[in-house]
Amino acid sequence: MARSAIRKAAYRSVFGPLWGQANRAWPLAQEREDLGWVTIPTVDIASGHSQQITLHKPYSSDGDQAIRIASPFNDSESFVIEYRQQTPKYQGNIDAHLPDSGAIIYRVNDAVNNTHDGKSNVSLDGQVHDYIHVFRQDSETATSGLVPSTAVLSPDRVTDYGSANLANTTNAIVGAQGRNTGIVVKVVSETADSITLEISQADTASVSVWTPVGAGAQSAVNASGSLAASSSSIARSSATGGSGRFNTNVETSTGDAWTGAASPFSGDFGDVQLAYLGDALYATAPNYGTGSLEIKKFEGGTWSNVSTLSGLGNTPVYFGSSNGTLYVAGATGNGSQAKVYSSTGGNFTQVGGTVSGQYLSNFALANVNGTVQLAVSDIFGGDHKVYTLQGSSWNASTTDSGAVKTMSLISVGSSSYELLLDASGTLQLRQLSSTGQVQSTADLTGVPAKPSLASLAISADKAFIVTESNGTLAVYSASLSDLNTWTQLGENVTTSGTNPEIEVVGSTVYVLYKDTAAQTINVYQHDVA
Repeated sequence: MARSAIRKAAYRSVFGPLWGQANRAWPLAQEREDLGWVTIPTVDIASGHSQQITLHKPYSSDGDQAIRIASPFNDSESFVIEYRQQTPKYQGNIDAHLPDSGAIIYRVNDAVNNTHDGKSNVSLDGQVHDYIHVFRQDSETATSGLVPSTAVLSPDRVTDYGSANLANTTNAIVGAQGRNTGIVVKVVSETADSITLEISQADTASVSVWTPVGAGAQSAVNASGSLAASSSSIARSSATGGSGRFNTNVETSTGDAWTGAASPFSGDFGDVQLAYLGDALYATAPNYGTGSLEIKKFEGGTWSNVSTLSGLGNTPVYFGSSNGTLYVAGATGNGSQAKVYSSTGGNFTQVGGTVSGQYLSNFALANVNGTVQLAVSDIFGGDHKVYTLQGSSWNASTTDSGAVKTMSLISVGSSSYELLLDASGTLQLRQLSSTGQVQSTADLTGVPAKPSLASLAISADKAFIVTESNGTLAVYSASLSDLNTWTQLGENVTTSGTNPEIEVVGSTVYVLYKDTAAQTINVYQHDVA
């Protein structure tokens, strides 16, 4: 066997997910399968049914030492149940530090794709991954591996683990997104060399879950992703690296797997933003070396330069399309002046004059039947304004006092819809006229009142809001004809997400987020209905 493979197996086991750094343990069955030593058989347990399984000591001729149960919700996850036998406590004996013989349960997250180190929980550069998670009673954190007694099921210790109540996540066998799978494991009996378990699967037939679009893309700790959609496909960006200087990656999908679209930028660049103009994919990123914003187009399998906008590479910008035109809006220099640029497929040219303030940020833009609206907050000035372009001048149509920031601005027919957070953290959705005046404000009862982040998407007849509250992402929908009645779309998207973005393509809603546990950029989907 290759020396590097043996080194990785030892690294994961001595410092691995089970017993902690001080206590040596025989590699988990999953680790041994990754190394080609064993094959774990899969046992199918139908929704609403149960089955008795007997597991035996490692390498016993009497039967399997471990089995795999598929996740009812996520094709990239599974759950392994294996029997571990405590060995005599003499020096160097593997598994001598087990508190008892018994069964352990752990989640295997195949969505983790650490190309630098292979599949592992901790890479050689110290980055934490969520590849293998060992379940422990009353503790779901990685450091609970230092208390291994709570991980072992036996007649004299923990006799069962899991919950058939799908709303419960305490002491439940949950997926990486925090969703209870409804799998329950109970100890029936134990011999000196085996354990018999009853494994049941709760009825999940009626559960409306969000499903992943392919595997997650590995991400740097301080990098964000971007999501864009055309009428037929979606695209996401991700980045690896550090210190705000990233190696970027862009992929496209029609709803199943991801296809690489190469890297549009290399070198001293920041986070990438994506946008479609028709079916053409564009990307932009700040060039920290020059202080400019670079824009590229993906065509013929390669990225080509479109425009370089000087002075816009130091602060976050808006990048998106509206009514057949692609727009960029951002602040120059010290943030006291904002500019807007547009393109219908060629070079970007400035639209109107400059907008002045003290420190301008949080831009959003919409084209409402030919009238361009620009929403911008002045952080130091303490106000939020919606401007409309009149000739070559930007005229303020609506002004709000306080630290209000726009999350989204989308045109629909002769009006636009603006989603924003006010100074108290209250979420607002309001309809604006083509000239930027507030026409109505929606009643968002049913939507989390004070999320940390939110984003808006609109289909032909519905509005969708994704919210982030303490890592939990959820989507709520309402008819455009009744924006005062909101219902949650499916279950929660995840309980470990941040920086959500949302798009709707036809009858499918897509949510991109950064998984804070696995450090991946994930996209999940759900039918509109």
